[in-house]
This record gives sequence, structure tokens and C-alpha cells, in this order.
Amino acid sequence: MSDGHPPVRYSWITRDAVERARTMSLHARFERVNRFVLVLVAVSLAPAVFVVDHPLAVFALATVGFAQYGAIQALAPARRRPEVWLFWSLLVAAACITAAVALSGLAQYGALGLLLWPASGLASRFPTRVVVVGMSIITVLLVAGFAFGAPEVLRDAPVVLSGFIAINAAVAINVSVLRLSDVAHHNAATFDVLTGLPNRVALRARADALEGRRYDAAGTALIVLDIDHFKRINDEFGHQAGDDVLTAFGALLRDEVRGDDLAYRLGGEEFAVLVPGLDTEGATDLAQRLLHATRRAHLAGHRLTASAGVAVTRAGEPLSWQRLFARADAALYRAKEDGRDRVRWDAVDVPAEVPA
Repeated sequence: MSDGHPPVRYSWITRDAVERARTMSLHARFERVNRFVLVLVAVSLAPAVFVVDHPLAVFALATVGFAQYGAIQALAPARRRPEVWLFWSLLVAAACITAAVALSGLAQYGALGLLLWPASGLASRFPTRVVVVGMSIITVLLVAGFAFGAPEVLRDAPVVLSGFIAINAAVAINVSVLRLSDVAHHNAATFDVLTGLPNRVALRARADALEGRRYDAAGTALIVLDIDHFKRINDEFGHQAGDDVLTAFGALLRDEVRGDDLAYRLGGEEFAVLVPGLDTEGATDLAQRLLHATRRAHLAGHRLTASAGVAVTRAGEPLSWQRLFARADAALYRAKEDGRDRVRWDAVDVPAEVPA
């Protein structure tokens, strides 16, 4: 049954929802800094336009390179495959820098060092395989920049080119090491060790990123789920059996929840799914599908059920996380009171009586 979302397409840049979320989280942290860097570089280079060769062409290339990256940096998060837009915009910026430097006559003076900016941008955001591809392209651009802008350097002092390549590689490697260390610490803080799902901290961070955002065609949906009679598993079979059930339920949610919107473990036997841009009907369909999958699954050898509460902001209504969570939690409580193994909507949206 469809959950109301169009099929989500991934790319070689980010192969799944977790990689995409991680890449976009890193991008969000660098976005404000990059605005400052764009302005700083533009102001620093502006006077050079009046003294270089082919000033109009150099100015046009620099403007296109920086402007397209600045625009895509802000617009990419709303695209279907944002990582693709970010990756290519960095490389377009690198190509524009290379062409502008080659035309300006400044290649022999080290101006191609500006390629360190897109190189560090690649290394700070993307998985290692993407950094390798991007740095290979930047290396080709370095060679082309010297070949067209300062061929005498390649002829008389090729060590200059190899030095530039080494410096770019060193910066990319060092930034990548810092990125991987940051990702490891971030994962430890935001992922549940038992189930492998993002935890309550990650859910709140996702909600904060969506706070105040409006979706005109639909709202933002929150589904809160709870495994029914979970305490009985711990009491009768021991806590290891309970952990095995939680792990299996986490895997079930990970398989059933499609797209960029991840399932989260809130704690204990309580889980959640946050889906922006989904209406009440789509959210309820998704919740029903999750409950149906739970009924027919053997969770670590046990036949169990789950209950779900659904709350959805109205179309055009900005998200308030505390209000949305309170509504979904209240709907879950009603599902428990009404006999478990069922979905209940938030009463603000629709009548609470929903078939199981």
C-alpha cells in the first residue's frame, strides 16, 4: 500500500536514506560559513578584475561560478536528490575558477590555489568514494588550468603542478579524516546501538530543522508506535529476548519505511516515524501497513502486535514539534485504551475511530 510519497531515488553519491541525511546534515552545518566565504573571496578578488587579461570574461566566469553555487547551496535541500545538485555545483564552481584563472593570466602566480575551496567543500560533506571522484576531476582541472593558462610552468617547472596536486590532496585527506571522526561521534550520539535506528536526539534534530516549515499541499505527519505487551516478553523470556525483539522490530521498520524519512527509536519499546509533506490519509495508510507487517512477522520468534498514534499538521500550517508530538502520543494512548493493535488519529484532524 502506498504511503503517499512518490518513489525515492538515490544516487551513487548517497546510496540510502542514512547517507543522504548525513550528507545534508553536514551541508547544513557548513552552509552559513560558506556564505561568509563566498562574500570574502568575491570581495578579495574583485579588484583583480581591473588588472587581469580578458576582464569581462573573467568577471563573467567568476560570477557564474560563485552565484550558481550560492543559489544551489540554498535550494538543494528542497530537491529530490539534493546531494547530486551540491556535488555538481561544487565542480561547476571549480571549472569556472579554473577557466577564469587560465584566462586572467594569473595561473603562473598561484591563483589556481583557489581550487582548495571546492576541494575542501567536497571532503567536508561527501562519502570517501565521492571525494575520490571529485578530487580526480579537480586534478584534471589543475592540469588544464596550467596547460592553458601557464604552459611554461608545465614545461620549465612541472614540480609546481605536482606540488599543487599534493597540497589539494593533503587538504582533502585531512578534512576527510575530520569528517569521518565527526561522523563517528555524531553516530554514537544520535543512533541507537541496539536497533541501529536514529534515536530521540536525532528525531528532535530533524524536527528542529523542519520547525516552522509549511507544506501547502500536505502537512507533516508523525507516527508514534509502541509494541503491545512488550513487558511480558522481558518477564517470561528474559531481557535478552526483549532486546532481540526490539532489534527485529527496528529492522522491520527500516524495511517498511520508504524514502528519506527514517524510523526512530524513542526509547524502550516506543518508536516513531516523521514524514514531512504527507497528509492524514497517507500517514494512516503507512501506519496501517506497519501494523500489518508487525502482525505477520515473527519478531525474534515471537508473534506480537503494535499500536500506533498518528498526528498531522494541517496543510499550510507551520510545524510545532511539541504540539505535534503531544497529539500523536495522545492518539497512541487512545489506541492502547481501545484494545491495542490498531491505529488512532489525532482528534484534531479526524474522528478517532479508525479500523484496525
